[in-house]
Amino acid sequence: MTSGAINDLESLDLRTLAVGPDQRLWAADASAASPGVRLIDPQDNSQIDFISTSLLPNQVGFAAVDQD
Repeated sequence: MTSGAINDLESLDLRTLAVGPDQRLWAADASAASPGVRLIDPQDNSQIDFISTSLLPNQVGFAAVDQD
């Protein structure tokens, strides 16, 4: 993981961060213009996905799924 700011996220309203089971960073972005969850690759600090939401996200959670 490189040090420093995550590319292009410095001015966003990030409410919470979580490391997912895939070892990627999930950031809840409550910016009024474009709320959602941003998926960040910690290897190069790039945004690899964005999940748009209609409400301002303030938590990120993960659930275990039984494969039986």
